[in-house]
Amino acid sequence: MKFSLATAPGPVVFQSIGDDADTSNDYSFLSFAPSAALTFSQITNLSAVYSFSEGNCYGGSLRWEVDTALGNLNIYYGAYPNFTDCTSVGPTINQSGLNMISQGDLRYDTSQIAGGAFYDTYAHAVALLGTTPIQDVALVLGSGWHADQVVTPSNVTVNTNTFVPANGGSTLTCTLPTANIQIDKISGSPTGSVNEPLTVQPADNNTQFRVVGCNYMYNLDTSSLSGAGRYEVQAVIGGTPATGAAFFDLR
Repeated sequence: MKFSLATAPGPVVFQSIGDDADTSNDYSFLSFAPSAALTFSQITNLSAVYSFSEGNCYGGSLRWEVDTALGNLNIYYGAYPNFTDCTSVGPTINQSGLNMISQGDLRYDTSQIAGGAFYDTYAHAVALLGTTPIQDVALVLGSGWHADQVVTPSNVTVNTNTFVPANGGSTLTCTLPTANIQIDKISGSPTGSVNEPLTVQPADNNTQFRVVGCNYMYNLDTSSLSGAGRYEVQAVIGGTPATGAAFFDLR
């Protein structure tokens, strides 16, 4: 997904979901392309006010990516040196609202640029790229291959250009009641065709549905069931099964 930071096109989903077969939600980014020449040293503010409703930073995102003809520079959110937590309290962990250009630690990845390094300083990044024109700058979320990520950025700023999503957030939000899964074996013999699995995803290990993109989701470990047969699956909310049970066969 690509948007101009200067305008708000409406609510968007900012997520990276890796535990389903849909490849269109594997990553998200907000991209800013300058209308006039802008060098890296002229970028004085890269900031985002964000909140995770699912997941956390991991594997290189949440991050800023600055694209240039000499290579791309990445600036990682989260706790140094692994950048795997950007939701806990603390300015060196949670950088929501902070200007990532002004951070004093080694979170500037210049390894794609000649003379650069994975753990680098802002000062050295300027030495490598200071007079280089940028092509675009993007806020990137894309580590759903490790665990699902859903983020609400309430505003994203490059210099004086601020993106404010409509309704104060870019993530599809909703308040759904807690739903528990109920599985009943209704026959010892399958009654229909059985499809081979299309994907294999980590199984959920409790009885509660997860909420992803305002939908209930549950990855069922079929090895926990009592063998071949026909099964009924229901979502139980407040002690009452929701309308519309699902059925599947297991051989």
